[in-house]
Amino acid sequence: MLEELERAPDYVDPDDLGLWLFEENLYQGNPYLGSQISLKIPIIGIGAPAKIFLPQVAEILHTKLIVPDNFQVANAVGAVAGSVMVNEEAWIFPQMRGMYVAGYYVQLGEERKRFSKLEPAMDYAKQVIGEKALARARESGTVDPHLEFEQLPDGAENYRIRARAMDNPRSMEGEQHVQKE
Repeated sequence: MLEELERAPDYVDPDDLGLWLFEENLYQGNPYLGSQISLKIPIIGIGAPAKIFLPQVAEILHTKLIVPDNFQVANAVGAVAGSVMVNEEAWIFPQMRGMYVAGYYVQLGEERKRFSKLEPAMDYAKQVIGEKALARARESGTVDPHLEFEQLPDGAENYRIRARAMDNPRSMEGEQHVQKE
């Protein structure tokens, strides 16, 4: 006489045969009745961890695993093609006279400009690096990049400002569409 099939205590529906078949496929816990689920098509693995995780998945699903050449960078290519992000930075540091701040310098690459107060120095730095980030993003193929600023800690009375311009590049299809009109 066959014993009743045991069900895990956390089953939501005690009559869920599909869940039992799936778990029996994975764990093969029943001594009398088994289940084997197989995928009828191969799994194609891309991305750096494909050879780490997918062999076991293919084995469980009784199918073949195909890992193409350069599988490690397949997702990276899509991620790079999927968005453009450009950063520009400026540094602001005080001009000291003894123990007192006499003004501020804004350093933009090789360019250095002096301001008597911090607020105009910050405004100038944001304006210049924002314009540079937007221009570089447009040169990289974006249409309407979003601009954001971040103030990074850089010591007492020193400031580092980062401008980041981001957008998706315009597609070739979109360019052709624009040219036809």
